[in-house]
Order: sequence, then structure tokens, then C-alpha cells
Amino acid sequence: AWALGATLTAASGRPISGLGVASPGDDTAFYSFYTCIQNCTGDFAQSERVYELNRRGAFGRTPWVYDLGASITWTHEVGAGNLRASLAVFNLFNSERVLQVDETRESDIGDRNSNFGNPTGWQAPRFAQLTLALDF
Repeated sequence: AWALGATLTAASGRPISGLGVASPGDDTAFYSFYTCIQNCTGDFAQSERVYELNRRGAFGRTPWVYDLGASITWTHEVGAGNLRASLAVFNLFNSERVLQVDETRESDIGDRNSNFGNPTGWQAPRFAQLTLALDF
């Protein structure tokens, strides 16, 4: 007996945020949604720093991702059991959508990260899986 199958996955893109390395009112370095835009050199605790708030998703979204898969299965009776052979192909059209980008807007206080917004992760390429099973 033969069986055909298909899967379709559609996922909206994720928000792209811009992370800085400090925050107003705090004198330690850590990732936050604030980036320094003026008076950024010197001690973290200096009060002259001017920060800009970059809300979550302020830099858009990654693209929608679509993934179509297909499978075919052959089943045959063997004695008291069943032999099953399946071939499944994932990402049938070999889409290469971006899933993740560099969200670090500052590499150091006041220094813009030149990689900000560049892709860092993509959907998996097309691949196939062959499965043989004996049920008894």
C-alpha cells in the first residue's frame, strides 16, 4: 500500500530589536534596550550621557518563513508483520529565509556595531530522510 503526505509551516518573522550596552541610571555594562547617543565616552556613572530607548521590534521584523515538506510511504505485509519504507523531504523548495539577525547595536558604549542587522541564522536547507521499519 502507498501513502502520500505533505506538511506546510508558515511562521511570521520575529521582531528585530537594537540592544545597547548600558542603561540610564545604572553604572554597569549589560545589554539593554537603550543605546548611548551623546557624551558616550568615560565612566558609566557620568550623568551627561544621553540615551535613546529602542523598543522591542523598533527595527522591523525578519521575513515570514514558509516550509513545505512531502513524504511517500510504502507498506508491505511480511509474515506476521509489516515492512514500511518512507521517504520524507523537508524544505522542498530549498528556501533560505533569514531567521535571526545581529541585534547588538553597540559593541561598546557609543561605538556602533558594524554587524548590526546582518543575518546570523537561516532556515535549514532542503534535506531528506529515509526510514525503514519492520513492525511485528
